[in-house]
Amino acid sequence: FTAETTPSCFYSNPGTRPEFGAAWQKHIASSFDLSLAREYCFRYFSLLDAVHTAHDELAGSPLWRRALQAVLGFECFTIRGGPIGREDSAAGTTTIRNPCYLLAKLASPDTPDETRFHPLTVAGDGKAEDMFFHYRRYPLSEDAPLSLLVYPVVDPARRLRSFQLVAKLANSLGFAGDPFAEARAERLWANVLLPTLRSIYAGSPDRTPIELVDLGAGSVALMAALTRQLVAWSRTAGFAPRLRLWLVDVAPPQTTSVFRIQPLGRFVEGLTTVSMDYRAWLASPRRLPVRSGPRVAVASKIFDVSSRLVIRNFRTNVLSSLVEEPGALDRERYRPERCLAPGSEGPRALRISSSRVVVDEGHAFPLASLSEFFRGLRLVSQPGADDSADEGGLWLPVRSFDPQSLVATDGASVIGRLIEQCDYLIVEDADLRPRDLIEHLRAFALQGIAALDMTSAMELKANYAYVLWPGERRRPSLEGERIW
Repeated sequence: FTAETTPSCFYSNPGTRPEFGAAWQKHIASSFDLSLAREYCFRYFSLLDAVHTAHDELAGSPLWRRALQAVLGFECFTIRGGPIGREDSAAGTTTIRNPCYLLAKLASPDTPDETRFHPLTVAGDGKAEDMFFHYRRYPLSEDAPLSLLVYPVVDPARRLRSFQLVAKLANSLGFAGDPFAEARAERLWANVLLPTLRSIYAGSPDRTPIELVDLGAGSVALMAALTRQLVAWSRTAGFAPRLRLWLVDVAPPQTTSVFRIQPLGRFVEGLTTVSMDYRAWLASPRRLPVRSGPRVAVASKIFDVSSRLVIRNFRTNVLSSLVEEPGALDRERYRPERCLAPGSEGPRALRISSSRVVVDEGHAFPLASLSEFFRGLRLVSQPGADDSADEGGLWLPVRSFDPQSLVATDGASVIGRLIEQCDYLIVEDADLRPRDLIEHLRAFALQGIAALDMTSAMELKANYAYVLWPGERRRPSLEGERIW
């Protein structure tokens, strides 16, 4: 801010004086000493409070909006795939420079980095109305505390291109996709795919091919890990599997060489990559050939790519019951410009968590100390938004399932189309709740499909899991709960 562009009322708050810049520079010069982060965060949130306070005085003028956008996007940047003005963009920030993320470091210094500590953001040089949502963390070295956080755009019309851009960035940095792929594959294999294959073969494997369809294959790391598990099991069982794979994703995988490396390579006799959005692919006339053996489709973390994200106000007593905290959350106590001020309670009063709580719409992120930050995001992303009626509550992000993610581009059910051509469908998703799945099956009259909820059986905390199959087939030997 300069004297010519900054409203005079900003200077009435001590956090907006040159001390903010001095605290920021001191934090950087110290190689990000956490003991200096408290003052830095205090000054930043004092500045944000001053901008909010100026809202009524400036009556939502362009000057005020630019000031709010600048504060919200501080230490964030835009990631572009080409010249400025192109529609494909994402956002990024870091774990040790962003004052909003640093609240998690102050509250719990030993807690591992997690993108959900900062689930929504704007980019410092982006459009004022653009919001970006949490996706992935990339550690930039093994021993340094610095991690890069990347955020695809919330806008549904541009989201797929944003994910493509993030994938290109990860590849250029040397990160081959999902860092949790091995752990997810191990869980899916042990709890779902292995028991399902045992049910199919009933103890007598034959030489028919095993066909696997990966919906939203991405980096192919998950499918590669699953096929390695399958090969190891089959060889132990005394037979050599014949694998045929279909990898479906809006962008072609960076490499499929993993399926040619021995010993896996000699068991993969068919590999097809499909560079299409899965909804368009399932609407196309030629999707999959006639089955030549048992066929299992895996849709892992693909439907939640389309999830909706909004910022809404929660009454503090309602939120307290959701997070099981006695009494009502004191929104004033948790505000960083209050609890981090000299002589105040300090970081122990911050309310920052990477957990999610279930609400009617989906999941809310109970980050009470970032309420005013999220309030600002709502104001810049929704021109004309009025928050005066809900000043007593907490502004928090809510993530919810988008029913259209289960509808092909020709209006048919994605699940119905997959079950027509597959023996089993395995789904893992962050936002597809049982009631959402049941509503979809009912809306499309898919009475001939059976569905198991595997969430509790797999002891999942942040995701849901399901297995679906044609109702006339025998139920696989799984421990899930039948919901349809």
